[in-house]
Amino acid sequence: MKPRNKVDIPMRLDPDIVEFFKKEGPGYQTRIHAVLRTCMKARTGNRA
Repeated sequence: MKPRNKVDIPMRLDPDIVEFFKKEGPGYQTRIHAVLRTCMKARTGNRA
């Protein structure tokens, strides 16, 4: 997949969610992004 420009947005997450992703080390924002993309693809029939 071609890299895309990112959009900075304020986002509030529960502390336990952030800790869950952070405990696996660097790259937690990328992992959160991947989970959101997976959810989006599932809801759009994998068109995105």
